[in-house]
Amino acid sequence: FFWDFASPHSRTTIALPVFFRFADDTSVSQLALNTYYHERKLGNNGKEWEFHFFPLFSYGETPNGHWWNILYGLAGYTREGTSAKMRTLYIPITLSK
Repeated sequence: FFWDFASPHSRTTIALPVFFRFADDTSVSQLALNTYYHERKLGNNGKEWEFHFFPLFSYGETPNGHWWNILYGLAGYTREGTSAKMRTLYIPITLSK
């Protein structure tokens, strides 16, 4: 089954059971099989986005930094400006402030 609903400021596309996409003036969310992508505009500050490959890996970027995770925190890294954090066995470890 396939649906595509559009209005002047948003659009929804669904192809059951493997694809879902929702978009409006400020964000896009898309689910395709076991992947998820989300993007959001932050006005004049740029945009932030994230990608997930369930359940193994996720990565994202913001205007201020980036992050990645393996198995949702079993191992991971986050940088926000000058602050950096690492995750090992789901335990956060601050590297710099």
